[in-house]
Amino acid sequence: MIMKVIPSFRSTNDNEGNTEFRECIRLLADKVGVLSRHREELLDRYRKLEAENEQLKKEVEEKKELLNALYMKHQLEKQANKEKISFGCLEVREIAAFVLNSAGNYEAINRNCPNYYLSKESVALFVDCLPNRLSYIIGQIVRIEALLPDPAKMKTDMMEETLVYIYCALIKT
Repeated sequence: MIMKVIPSFRSTNDNEGNTEFRECIRLLADKVGVLSRHREELLDRYRKLEAENEQLKKEVEEKKELLNALYMKHQLEKQANKEKISFGCLEVREIAAFVLNSAGNYEAINRNCPNYYLSKESVALFVDCLPNRLSYIIGQIVRIEALLPDPAKMKTDMMEETLVYIYCALIKT
């Protein structure tokens, strides 16, 4: 546009000042043209980057929702694992199941750990909370106490076994 105006500045006597001026105008016009093209390229790149940015925001939001869902699933699984009945080596804060045996004691259901019984105090707690005597009790272990055999009563040829009493809090029946 500037170049179109330049010819009208010509006069019959072209001196060196006008030539330099026209050359500067021409150079300026070239620079403006380059800047204009560069501006268009930058605007085009900006629009593309904005679209990519929006797409990335959507993907991040989807990933965030997925992460939250997976976290909640993990928390539920973790809670479910806490609430499983332990049948191995019984420990405090685990859930244990006890069945009424023929001697009238509640014996722990577990593997390879004989002589684990529900304490009399815990039985009394459960009996007070429940109307009738149950054939089983499920509770959370709050304390484990081993009762060692009395050395005075031990026979030389036969070793008496250690009894373990477990104190539990009421969970469900």
